[in-house]
Amino acid sequence: MDTSMFLAKLLGLYFFLIGLAMLLNLKRFKDVMKKWEANSSLLMHTDAIWLFIGLVLVIIHSYWEPHWGIIVTLACWFIMLKAAYRLFFFDPYIKFMKKSLEHPSYNWCSWVFLVVGAYLGIVGFFEPVLLQW
Repeated sequence: MDTSMFLAKLLGLYFFLIGLAMLLNLKRFKDVMKKWEANSSLLMHTDAIWLFIGLVLVIIHSYWEPHWGIIVTLACWFIMLKAAYRLFFFDPYIKFMKKSLEHPSYNWCSWVFLVVGAYLGIVGFFEPVLLQW
């Protein structure tokens, strides 16, 4: 489970910091998202990179046992599927994001990232210490 611990730390910090940044800089994130359509070529390249990263994560971590590691697996699949969706269905994704910017679910999504990130970080960084007690 060394891979799970490493990815729990990495993805935990990533999701936590992204969620925190989304909550603290809500207006800035919304302004950037409104300009996504104009930067479609840049987004296509970054989505291709994220798809590659997601595929690597899914290949190296695909544990489906009922254990906290399944959350890491689900996070890996989320990264891969989101990048694939954005690559293949860019226009519907942009329409969806424009609608969601004005909806309270955007703030809720930020909290989900924050909580999942905190959980994975705690498990990744502190589970070895907690198991010693």
